[in-house]
Amino acid sequence: MLARWPDKAPAIAIATKYLSDGDPLFAVAAANALGRIGGDGGKATLRHAETTESRVTVKAAIVQALARK
Repeated sequence: MLARWPDKAPAIAIATKYLSDGDPLFAVAAANALGRIGGDGGKATLRHAETTESRVTVKAAIVQALARK
């Protein structure tokens, strides 16, 4: 849903906030959103999160999001 917003800045801010959410489903969705709409800043956020993330499913989502072009 965030990716559909015309103004991407608030969507990127929300996705960044939820990337560290305690619920892995929210964190995975946030990683996917950042991979799609985050641009270079989103990719940098994902790269940083990849170094600290310990949950396997969230880390896999981050890796997958970083692999997007």
